[in-house]
Amino acid sequence: DHKEKKAPKGPTRTSRQRCWDDTSEVSNMAELHYFGAQGRGQQIRYTLAEGGVEWTDVSAAFPASEDDKAKWLALGGNLTTNVPMLVMGGKAYTQSSAVLRHAARKGGLMPAD
Repeated sequence: DHKEKKAPKGPTRTSRQRCWDDTSEVSNMAELHYFGAQGRGQQIRYTLAEGGVEWTDVSAAFPASEDDKAKWLALGGNLTTNVPMLVMGGKAYTQSSAVLRHAARKGGLMPAD
């Protein structure tokens, strides 16, 4: 049984920390890549938590290191290092509004019509 699901707390979170206790593999979970701060990633964190989507918060320092930028470029397969970036089901989603809508759909929080 899971503990109560709580929304993550911005900058105090550590890299690769899960938002709640779970026995599933991290690789099977969605990953949210963003800075260790609230900013544009916080609304996505809240949406994932509220929708019951299992996810891992992959935080980076600000400003991002060259290693973080290279990782984001490889994950996103784009010419920029857009974050927040949600990696889910083998695909990477960027642009905060698009990521928010995708997280809401996956969590059953978007209307059907």
